[in-house]
Amino acid sequence: LINGLPFDHNRVDHVVLKGSSEEWTLANDVAAGNWLHPVHIHFEEGRIMSRRVRVSQNPDVFQDVALLPEELGRRDVYPLPPQHRVLLRMRFRDFVGRYLIHCHNMNHEDDFMMARWDIVDSVEELTRRRMEIDERRMLAGLPPQYGPNKLGRFV
Repeated sequence: LINGLPFDHNRVDHVVLKGSSEEWTLANDVAAGNWLHPVHIHFEEGRIMSRRVRVSQNPDVFQDVALLPEELGRRDVYPLPPQHRVLLRMRFRDFVGRYLIHCHNMNHEDDFMMARWDIVDSVEELTRRRMEIDERRMLAGLPPQYGPNKLGRFV
C-alpha cells in the first residue's frame, strides 16, 4: 500500500505541471516489519533536501539526520529506513505522461506497492485533474489531497 491504497493503474494519485518543481516528503512510518523501502520514482531525478527520524513514541517528534555524502547528488531511488522521512525536490522539465513511484524491494514491487502520478502541460489540466483526485478521495471518505488553495499552485 502507498498512502493506505492498493495500486490501481487507472487511478492517478498525483499530478504535476511540466516545467514546475515540487518538494515531496517520503515517509516510512510503519514500525511493524522494520523494512527499509528503496523508493524508486520513475522519470525524474531529484535531490534529498533533508532526512528526519522519529525519536520517540510521539508520532510528531522527529530529529534531523545529517545527509551522507552519497545522498547529496541527483538520484531516482531514495532509501527509506523505518521511522525515517526524506524531503526531496524535483523539477519536471521536458515530458508529459504517466509515471510510477514504487518500492524496489522485489516482493513489495511484485505485490504492487506503487502509485501512478502524471505530468501535464497546462495549468487548466493540472487544476481539473487535481479537482478530480480530491473529489474521488472525498467520495472514498478520505481527506482532499490538494484543497482549494493547492489546486493550481506550482513553483
